[in-house]
Amino acid sequence: VDGQTLNFALNVIQKNRFLELCGYTEAVLCCRLTPMQKAEVVRLIKQSRSPAPVTCAIGDGANDVPMIIEANVGIGLFGKEGRQAARASDYALGKFRFLRRALLFHGFNFYWRSANVVLYFFYKNLVFVLTQAYFSFYSQFSTQTVFSSIYLLSYNMIMTSSPIVVYGIMEMRYPETVLLSIPMIYKSISRNTFLSWRNFAIWNIFGLWHSIVLFYGCYVLAGEGVSKPGGALETLSGFGSMLFSLIFIVVTVKLLLNSYSFNFMVFFTIVATVVVTYLIFAFINFVVIPMGDVRDLIETWGNLFCGASAMTSLFGHIGIPVLAVVPDVIYRWLLDSHDFVHDSGYCPGRKKSVNLKDEPMRKSLLSKFSSKNNEMRV
Repeated sequence: VDGQTLNFALNVIQKNRFLELCGYTEAVLCCRLTPMQKAEVVRLIKQSRSPAPVTCAIGDGANDVPMIIEANVGIGLFGKEGRQAARASDYALGKFRFLRRALLFHGFNFYWRSANVVLYFFYKNLVFVLTQAYFSFYSQFSTQTVFSSIYLLSYNMIMTSSPIVVYGIMEMRYPETVLLSIPMIYKSISRNTFLSWRNFAIWNIFGLWHSIVLFYGCYVLAGEGVSKPGGALETLSGFGSMLFSLIFIVVTVKLLLNSYSFNFMVFFTIVATVVVTYLIFAFINFVVIPMGDVRDLIETWGNLFCGASAMTSLFGHIGIPVLAVVPDVIYRWLLDSHDFVHDSGYCPGRKKSVNLKDEPMRKSLLSKFSSKNNEMRV
């Protein structure tokens, strides 16, 4: 389509027919266009249907600037025609061939990490808040909280912040070779797949389940709040401390279950966070801190792990988290078994996989996800 023909095709009467005609093709080549015509083509695609498609424009010269600005995502190339396109773009690349890795590898990983970080933040705070909501039914809806103030302050600041930050930087769902070999994986995340209402509801259901198991598991072990020589948890501070410890364990295990690649930095951060967390517990167990209800925590952890409640506490720290994460393990297994990349021979956690560049295997895999109206070439 040249510039003169495009002027005719973009008028009000012919525009819809032109869009319909383009829908029957795999690609439309436009040539000899003015800068504004390039922008009009991008605008036409953006307004072609509802929900609006996400557009990307790539250019290397000053005449591509209007098109780059009009698109949802503008990519500029440093070329012989200057740097105007790169300066007006959202992303600048040295060469066009870098686009493949930027889109298929970095694009997929960026979205995967961002989606999981957002969902995890909602999940871990839901578990923490719901346990306090359950406690309000037993405290006559008073202002009394089940957790000490130091736990309320440190939960998001210290104990659950570092692992998810490092996870959001280092996590990879698939290796780079897999993402570059099967472009259809990138297409599978279209329409905000990972941040859908369905995924949000699934994470919240797990958060609800974990909060119920953790709170009422501790409640059963506490012997309904009665001090008993047989090993029941004796005080509110002891009950709250054990509940807080179990929440920390479960939300950390949940993050590990949602990891698809073993990364030393993620593993080291989680281990360091666990060590620091229990060092804080040990500190407030032996050192009197003159700060409100924190003074009530003196010797609390010593009583939990060394006193009459030791066996109850140790049983709770093993049995309750296992019961809580059993549905998560089953759900992770179901996800992996129904992952379409699994059909290609690659399996998360398996070091060896089939050659994804094998043409029959690639055609077999991609045929499952091709569409008559919107097919991606590989």
